[in-house]
Amino acid sequence: MRRLLSHQATRLGLTAAIIVSLLPSPAIQRLDGLFLLIFVPELFVRLFLIFREEGRDEFISAGFAARRGWRRPSSAEIVWLTLDGVALLAFLPPEWILIGVSSARTLRLFRLVRLLLLFRLWAPMVVDLYTVLSRAERLRQVWLMTLASVLLSFAGAVVIEQVGDGGVDFDGDGSIGGANDASFVVRLWWSFRQIEDPGNLMTSPNESVVLLVSALLTVFGLFLVSFLIGLGTDVVRELMELSRLRAPGLSGHTVVVNITPATRQLLVELLQHYEKLAPEEWTVRTLDGIRELLTAARRRRQFLVVGTSVDPPDFLREPQFARVIYRQAPVHDDAIAMIRRTDMQRAKRVVMLADLYREEPDDATIRTLLNIVASMQGMPEHASRPRLIAEVVDESSVGAARRATASYARAGHAHTLTQIVTTESLVGLFLACAVRRPHSEEILSTLLTSAGWEIYTYSLDYPDRRGAPSGRSSRLDDARYRELRAVMTSERRGDSRAPVLLGSLVRPVDTEAPVRAVFGDSIEGEGTKGAARVGLVMLAPNFREVREVMSAAMASDRGVGRRARARDGERGRDDQARARDGALLTMAPASPAERVLVCGYRPGSVDLLESLSVAYPRATILFVAGATTETMRQACDDLDAHRDAVMRRGEAARGGYFESCAELESGHGDAHATYRYVDAARDPGGGGSAEVVVARADWSSSRVLGDLPCGYGPAFDMDAVVLCADESRAGDARTLTALMKLEALFEDAWASDPDRGDQVRRLVVEVDDEDLATRLRARFARLEEERVVGRDARLSVSIYALPALRAYFMFQSVVVPHFDLVFEELLGPWGMSLAPLEVAPSIAAERPVSMREIQDAVRRLGGTAIGLEYTDADGAHSFWVGRPDKGTPSEIPARSIARVWGILPDTVGGPGATAP
Repeated sequence: MRRLLSHQATRLGLTAAIIVSLLPSPAIQRLDGLFLLIFVPELFVRLFLIFREEGRDEFISAGFAARRGWRRPSSAEIVWLTLDGVALLAFLPPEWILIGVSSARTLRLFRLVRLLLLFRLWAPMVVDLYTVLSRAERLRQVWLMTLASVLLSFAGAVVIEQVGDGGVDFDGDGSIGGANDASFVVRLWWSFRQIEDPGNLMTSPNESVVLLVSALLTVFGLFLVSFLIGLGTDVVRELMELSRLRAPGLSGHTVVVNITPATRQLLVELLQHYEKLAPEEWTVRTLDGIRELLTAARRRRQFLVVGTSVDPPDFLREPQFARVIYRQAPVHDDAIAMIRRTDMQRAKRVVMLADLYREEPDDATIRTLLNIVASMQGMPEHASRPRLIAEVVDESSVGAARRATASYARAGHAHTLTQIVTTESLVGLFLACAVRRPHSEEILSTLLTSAGWEIYTYSLDYPDRRGAPSGRSSRLDDARYRELRAVMTSERRGDSRAPVLLGSLVRPVDTEAPVRAVFGDSIEGEGTKGAARVGLVMLAPNFREVREVMSAAMASDRGVGRRARARDGERGRDDQARARDGALLTMAPASPAERVLVCGYRPGSVDLLESLSVAYPRATILFVAGATTETMRQACDDLDAHRDAVMRRGEAARGGYFESCAELESGHGDAHATYRYVDAARDPGGGGSAEVVVARADWSSSRVLGDLPCGYGPAFDMDAVVLCADESRAGDARTLTALMKLEALFEDAWASDPDRGDQVRRLVVEVDDEDLATRLRARFARLEEERVVGRDARLSVSIYALPALRAYFMFQSVVVPHFDLVFEELLGPWGMSLAPLEVAPSIAAERPVSMREIQDAVRRLGGTAIGLEYTDADGAHSFWVGRPDKGTPSEIPARSIARVWGILPDTVGGPGATAP
């Protein structure tokens, strides 16, 4: 109630009501009863808040504390309440309070008391103004100019009194030489008016002394006005600075901490996501429609950005961010000040981006997390806590970050209140997926951004989940899961916005082990023994569709599930009979990556190397970390740390580790270290392990690219080349130079030997500048159209911007609980992942293929269809993710289907799949 009363909209509304009630209009006076209905509840609420201690929250040095109970109001509060009660009598008819009409009119003056009381709600602004004006230096300047004005006015009056002429009308009454014109007080006031307004300058030059005094006072007045303008400008500027230090009075909002290159794109995705949640059709005729309208309006202004600089970043001045609030705060040094200025204790979530401008960003993140958790320890147990989402750069810092937030979450819900996002690890998996799955840029950009369909999770044990039925278990057995799946796939069949069920969230029974994401209907597999479903993974246009379909499915009984399965079988019988004639889809052909070059060290390089080692167990990977021994040793230390972490996790670890075969040594004139990837679960004999050679070299040098370290030959002989972004000032310049040199090497190799073969060479490039990435993508798209057909097919170039990838992953962490688990499975080669399929050559080119056939064909391969690329009737490229939209034809000729995207087991044949 205290927040509602002090809200800016409440203050504006009450102030406007008082001003309107004071207007001398009979029509307004007839509305006194309405004004009384407005102000009486407000008085009782304020009376309750004065006597009630609850809600008077205060920060203390040890953290956050809230007082509870009743208190005795002060004498000033009692006086103000008494005057306020008298003012309310002015809204009653005179005969009700036994006074006359004239007395009732006088009583209306007490409404001004209510206006003064309302001005007390504006007290923060008044206090800021007093603080700015009362500072010693500025107060001295004001008093100096005031005193100078008084003294000069007095001096002017004295001069006129002693030697002035008498032919001036000083009092302005139209007569010259009157008694008032000779008064010293009148002449003093006349002198002051010369300072106050240059228009008062004497117009007649006949009175020389008075004219000289008037001119001098007018010139001083011009200086005084200039001084006051400068003073006012400084005061307004400081008021704006103080306003950024004051809490905005929000609740249920999202706080984004730190200004990084990814902040702008993160806000863009969040704003677009909440726009998608708005209903397609507005209505105010129902209570639900009004609630949806208010919720959508509230979401548009529920973002607050925290930075360390006084001025907000330039991008916040763009029109699309007009409703985003900025606050300056010492992010890493004073958590209490940051919490105060951002209303963090009432926020829905806090997104903490890694401060990449610091030498050790993870240390600063962990410190800030610890300060936030310690500052909120005094919050009541029943109070809702904001969800903490923190980005860490180094995966080895995850344990420390989780320990820093261990005491924050309530028992049983630690996984819902805190989330540590390792964006570097996800970026490494993303680049590996780009190597394994060419042409995946479009579908990945759809899944990771707010455009189109996204992958959502529905956790049954998430607290306060709206739509979850009461009294039901938070775990799903196989029978209940099959019923839910049947209802979801049948009840809304034909609806282009119906979610697609992809898999489950599983957790071991009776343990607090981490949740794992498993695609497909079965949860039997490595690391899921004795586990139960605690949630579902779906593909949907927005979370509103997920919530609606889950509410309907969870409310259905077993009979509904059986009927749905029966209808599902009848509808699909004809399409299944047609599909039995032969295999409709097959894995898209791709060249194997037996020789891979990775250039540039990043903290996520280990995940990139591991994903490639699992996908290509017989590959040889040359990892050119950098030109310095320090960078190379850091890369080797990360590989060793990864091995130690896997060893500590034991059976709970997924995947293998890198075992050192040869320490740092020199061979072929180059310093290098050799590692072998060991995964006993997938390769017990160890005969198919990938080899990783870590080398020291300047990978942007023409000499190095023409003759790679350790005898690997020229770079154009490698099956795939990955250029990782370097966030140093010269990083993008080095990457761009290497890219241009690689392009020239490939073209020279093809020109000298046209019969080199048609194997696809893959170039995956990561840069730090988003504009540069856009220009490079446009350049290679233009070159692809201009070059000779036949040579283009042998070079596949993918360009990605690192800040955009980080923004996408942090956006997903905000809107999708456990998103990192889902995308680790989707991007990695250790279970079921994204895979392209094509129409089998045995299928006639003109044969029409229905959407249902495609979905059933992917399901028979053990996966789920999630996207389609095809050529429409006009010859244009068309693409959809999720379910076909209304403009998609029901049947497409087989020759028009370019690619089908599905989530398939990695053991399904094709290059880039793991060995069965």
